[in-house]
Amino acid sequence: MNKYLWIDTETTGLSHKTHGIISLAGFYETHTGKISDGFNFHCQPHPKDKIDQRALDINGITMSEISEFPESSDVIAAVEKIFSSLVDKYDKKDKMILAGYNTKFDMRFLAEWFYKHDNNYFYSYFHKEPLDVLAMVRKYFKVQQTKPPNNKLTTVADFFGIEFDAHDALADIIATYKVYNKIAPFFGITPIGDI
Repeated sequence: MNKYLWIDTETTGLSHKTHGIISLAGFYETHTGKISDGFNFHCQPHPKDKIDQRALDINGITMSEISEFPESSDVIAAVEKIFSSLVDKYDKKDKMILAGYNTKFDMRFLAEWFYKHDNNYFYSYFHKEPLDVLAMVRKYFKVQQTKPPNNKLTTVADFFGIEFDAHDALADIIATYKVYNKIAPFFGITPIGDI
């Protein structure tokens, strides 16, 4: 039975090696479709991370706001506690599927975030292959007669009549889950949960 961790990150740039996480939010979905209350964290980037002003402009976050966020080390400790409450990282059969929109982007940033904090256990919580709603969207529209002008989450959500405040990690992952529920039947998947 699959368990899913739906997650979105906001970052200080596009390179997981040189940039870092400043916001992450998500929720847990059991194989029965039960949805957890979720989490929503902001944090300062890791001290080694660079900050691209263009990324902050997109996220709508200022340097002043970042300076008031909790330290990255405190937030990752809270995130690891959540992950550990959901799966046993020492049990090879007890893993979650990381789910989101362009999930490999988030997965790379999260794994690197763990490594930057001297924690090598990120992949102990997850199956290696994520569930990527963006990949599903691309397949879905490939066979449709009509499609949006691009595959950005904001554009796709608008196509399906889903309104949300973009570039907020929690709003983004909720919108992603709603898009998933819209297209899941096309793939023979019956959506179980709702948010």
